Amino acid sequence: MSGTYDYALSTTSQFFFCGLPFRLDMSSGCSIGCAYCFAASRGGNATGVRKVLDPDWLARKLTGARQHNSTPCDIAEEFLRRRIPVHFGGLSDPFSDEETSGLAVRALDSLAALDYPTVVSTKNVVRLLQPDVLPVLKRMRNLAIQVSFSTLDPGLASLLEPGAPSPAARLIACKLLSDTGVPMIARLQPLLPSLAAVTANETIPQLAACGFRHITIECLKVPLERTARAPMSALPSPVSRDIALFETGNRLRIGREWLLPTEQRWDILQPLIVAIHSENLTYGAADYGLLHLGDTDMCCGISTLAGFENWHKGNIAYVIRSATNGLVSFDALEMEWTAQQSARRVLNSTCRIDGPQRPIDYIRAKWNARTANAPDSYLMVTYAGERDEHGACLYYKNVVS
Repeated sequence: MSGTYDYALSTTSQFFFCGLPFRLDMSSGCSIGCAYCFAASRGGNATGVRKVLDPDWLARKLTGARQHNSTPCDIAEEFLRRRIPVHFGGLSDPFSDEETSGLAVRALDSLAALDYPTVVSTKNVVRLLQPDVLPVLKRMRNLAIQVSFSTLDPGLASLLEPGAPSPAARLIACKLLSDTGVPMIARLQPLLPSLAAVTANETIPQLAACGFRHITIECLKVPLERTARAPMSALPSPVSRDIALFETGNRLRIGREWLLPTEQRWDILQPLIVAIHSENLTYGAADYGLLHLGDTDMCCGISTLAGFENWHKGNIAYVIRSATNGLVSFDALEMEWTAQQSARRVLNSTCRIDGPQRPIDYIRAKWNARTANAPDSYLMVTYAGERDEHGACLYYKNVVS
C-alpha cells in the first residue's frame, strides 16, 4: 500500500548542527534493507503504509516558492526561497527500486529546471547512468552526488546492504559519473571500528582512484533498544564484535542511539584522515562531537562548491569551527541567517519548547541548557561558567594548530 508523503520535503531536526538540514525523500520506506538503517532506528521507516512523493506536488511547491510577494507558508518554503541546498535522499534512497526511481527522475527534472542546489545521496549509483536519469543530471548545474559505502568487501556488503549494488559496481559507476565532471562525495557510514585499518589502507585509495573529491566518515552507532540492533548483532564478525562494544558502560548516549566516546572515535579516525590527505582528498567529519574538525565547513564538503553558497551556516558546529580566537559565542550564531518559521513540526514532543518555535529559539535552548548538542559536547570545547550580557553561555575552543 502507498499514500501521499506529506513530509517528503522537510527541514530536519539536525538544524542544530548541520549545514544541510533540508531533505527531499521519495518515500517513507526504502527497499535496500540496510542492517544498520539509521532512519529505521529513529522511527523514520516505522510505518505500516509506505508513502510516496507526488512529483507534481513537488513541482508546484518549487514554483510557488519563487513567489516572493508573500510570507512563506512554512519553514520548507522559507528554505526554498533562500535556496538552501536540498539533500535528495536524506532518509530513504531515492533510487532504491523502480517505482521510486521513476518518480525520482521527475523530481530531479523539477529541481534542474530551477538550477536548484541538490545533493543526491544514493547507494544505487548504477541507476544514475541509465538513459532516463543521466541526461537530467547533466542539466543540473548545481549538483553533487554522495555515494555511501560501509565496506568494499562483497560478502560483508551483501549482509549489511542486501538490496544495494555490489561495492565494485558502485565504484565503476562512480568513476563514470566523475568523468562527466560531477563532484563526487564518498560517504563511509557506518565505519566499523574493526575495519578502520582496512579502510585506511585499501578502501580510501580505491575511492580516490574512482574520482571522489571528498570523503566523509561517521563511525558506527547503534540503536538504544536491543531489539532494534538485533539484526546487526546476529551478523558474523567483524560486525557482531563491533556491536558488542556498545554492550558495556564505555558508550555515549545521543537521542535514541549509542555512540562510542568522542575521544575514542577521534583516535580511531586519525589513520583514515592521514590516508585521505595522502590521496589529496578532503576529509569531512560527520561524527557527532567532531563536526567542527573536518577540512571543510560542513561534513559533506559542498561548502566548497559553486552554487551551494547558501548552505545553512546558522548552526552550532559552524560557529565553533569559525571561532578562530577560541571564543565561542551565541552572538556569532545570531549573525548567520536562520529561518523565521516554526520548526516545531520536525521535532518530537520531548524536544519541543514553550514560546517561539523558530530554529534560533531551539538552538538557544540547547546552547544554554548544556545538554546534547550544546557546544561543550564537542571535542576540545569547554564551558567555564561564564555568560555574556544577554545571559548566553560563553564557551572556549582549544585552537588546533
